[in-house]
Amino acid sequence: MYFVRYKVLCARYTGEWDADSLPEETYYFNYDDESAWSLQELELESDATDYDGYHEDLYAHIAAVTELRRRKNGTDDYLCGEWEEVLDRLTEEDDEEEAEEAEAATARRPLIFPDDLSLPVRQMIRKAAEQEREETAFRKRVTAMKPGEITEEILKENDALQEKGRGPRQALTESDLGKQILRGEDPVENMKTLAAQMFFLYSSARILAEADGTEPEEDFYYAGANLYAHAAADQWEEEHNLDGDDDVSRLFDQFTEYGPDGEPEGGNPPETDE
Repeated sequence: MYFVRYKVLCARYTGEWDADSLPEETYYFNYDDESAWSLQELELESDATDYDGYHEDLYAHIAAVTELRRRKNGTDDYLCGEWEEVLDRLTEEDDEEEAEEAEAATARRPLIFPDDLSLPVRQMIRKAAEQEREETAFRKRVTAMKPGEITEEILKENDALQEKGRGPRQALTESDLGKQILRGEDPVENMKTLAAQMFFLYSSARILAEADGTEPEEDFYYAGANLYAHAAADQWEEEHNLDGDDDVSRLFDQFTEYGPDGEPEGGNPPETDE
């Protein structure tokens, strides 16, 4: 019996085996019964299949070619003496991936200072900072409003502003800077990490500016504020099972006038239908 996983022939085994113990995406083919599979039949089997697509015939082709070589040349490199050895070979790639992921998770992120940033990354940071300045101006307008003044048009304006901000934040996530410091696929944690990097860049720029008697580059601060505010809002909404259509969530997803428990700390909350 041949066992094939991820398009790579992993093992051949002639003893008793358990199909339930096989890892996912493992295919197996029985070419050991030479009375059932002649050399001519194996050649036809292997010639009839190409390498297009991920389907069972492809795996059969790989196993048939190997069985032909074994019968003609006497080579049996994939033979395993114990079933556990077969399982070890089948999961070897998984173990390597887990080891790489563990190493990446514990590896230290590089030290990055303002002078290390490329021009494209600086432009992305500037756009994220401009976004935060726009959102700040919008929040000032809303918090000065009275109940009833927050109309559907204001909500639509908020939606458009939030949609506009996704681009700059996503661009930073996918930038060279993002590739250097981000770990994993969680967008909330990625935004938190980028925000921390922005605040470190701002502190570095501020210290140098104070020493030189100049003004620090504020874009780092505003970009970091935008990243962290949206990460916090997204996490809060997930933890409280809010959806994107909730008026309060949509309008106040920056936490400007709401505390961590969702209760207003000041200002006037919008009217809702509830």
